[in-house]
Order: sequence, then C-alpha cells, then structure tokens
Amino acid sequence: AGYEMPVQYNGQGLVKEHKAVREASGIFDVSHMGQWVIRGADRARFLEWATPIDLEKLDNGTGSLTVITAADGGIIDDTVVVKNEGEFHMVVNAGCQDKDYRHFESLKEQFDGEVFIEKLDKGLIALQGPQAMAQLQKLGDVPNIPFMAQATVTILGEDMTVTRCGYTGED
Repeated sequence: AGYEMPVQYNGQGLVKEHKAVREASGIFDVSHMGQWVIRGADRARFLEWATPIDLEKLDNGTGSLTVITAADGGIIDDTVVVKNEGEFHMVVNAGCQDKDYRHFESLKEQFDGEVFIEKLDKGLIALQGPQAMAQLQKLGDVPNIPFMAQATVTILGEDMTVTRCGYTGED
C-alpha cells in the first residue's frame, strides 16, 4: 500500500510483542488508515445501503464493526462506523481506502438523497490489549468507556476522541 512500517522492533521479537498485546497492552500508530466523516440529511440511509447494519438503532457515541458490500453481496472491505450527533465516523483499511472511497463516490452518484463524505487527515493511535483502558486512564481523566463506544476525553492536557473498538487484543 506504499506505507513503510516496522514489522518488529529491535530486540523484542514477534512472539514477545504478540504476547505483550494479548496479555497487557501495545500501542500502534495507525494514522495511515482512512478516516472519513459522513454527513447529510440521508447519511444513515446511505450507510445502511452501503453496509449491512442498522445504524439508526445505534445510540450517539456508539459504533459497530461492519463491512462495505458490493452490489452482488460480496465484501469489499471491513470498517468501523461510529454514530455521532449529525454524522458518522468511519475508519477503513489503509491499503483499501482509495478503492473504498471510489466505491462510495460511485454509490453517491446512484443514491437519491443528501450525503457528504469528508476525508480526515488526523493522527490515529491504537492502544490495544486487556490492560489498554487501565493504561489510558493513567494519562488523564478517562472514564471506563464500554466496548464499541466513543468519548471525548482529556489526556495529558489535550482533548481527544477515544473509541474503544479494537480487535487485536481484548480491546
């Protein structure tokens, strides 16, 4: 996909890194992943057409892992969608984001309704593993966020959006 990323860190080894995330926590810079905001009066109807989940039933600040589907019912990519007041946030895989965006633009052309897709250019950090929440809470005023929920929190004096949705470790 054109991204240079370390596969392993010097002196750690893959097994040690894997166990750290599965048994404690690990941090990953995943800023290369595609981040989108979907807005417009018909945003939920559009996303329910492009994915097989009922987004209307989600409460604001909650999300779901889902897939982006093709017209024949096949899967184009997996994604996480979070519902917020007036918009949805999506994260798509880095290597698929251009293809996914072209697919969504094509769907928009066929869609009878108002929908806008904005690509975000923001940092994205994944803190994953069974101790991820406890580690994060050491850094700021962070409530216990339920799985597949999102909150705006203050960490090290900075406001940040945290979504508890990872699936590499427990979180």
